[in-house]
This record gives sequence, C-alpha cells and structure tokens, in this order.
Amino acid sequence: MTETAEVKVARSQLNASDCENGWDECDHSKLTPLQAKQTASAEHQRNLSACKEGQETCDYTRLTASETKTLADAEHKRNYAACLKGYGYCDASRLTVEEARTIRPSD
Repeated sequence: MTETAEVKVARSQLNASDCENGWDECDHSKLTPLQAKQTASAEHQRNLSACKEGQETCDYTRLTASETKTLADAEHKRNYAACLKGYGYCDASRLTVEEARTIRPSD
C-alpha cells in the first residue's frame, strides 16, 4: 500500500515540526531545504536561550561573536550586581579594579 500525497505531506510537516522543536523523532535527512533552514534557526534560538539562562545545554561555540559578547557583558553586569548586593554567587575575581573598589567587604 502506497502513501497518498496528503499523508506524505503530513509526515513531512510532522517531521519538520519535530525538528524545529528539537524532539528526538526528528529526521534531518528528510527535511526540505526550507525546513532545514527553519530548523537551524530554531536550534540556534534554543541554544541562545539556553546560554542566556545559564543552562548546561548552552554551546557557546554555536553563538555568533556578537551574541557571545552580549552574553558576556550581561553576565558581567549580573556578577557585579551580585557583588554589590552581597549575594553568594558573586565572583569578585571577575570584577574590574574600579568595580572592586566599590564593593564593601562583608562583615
């Protein structure tokens, strides 16, 4: 029994959806060029989000130079704010000399 055109289209769309969502059922080899491009974009956005959220799944090597710099700047600001507020996750070794001068030693 052969598949109808509608079933083939539905299977293709389901596979594309699986790939865009990062699900295990994805078969990259069955994507059309457009679906592959959309999947790559979705994968990049998921990785960028993972990096922004500090998740283990973040792969910094897959970020653009601009994204890497933006994330590094944001992390530096978060660290400085943590140090200013005396939060435990402050890493004083990552502060500039000027920033370190503004931090009060903990009592």
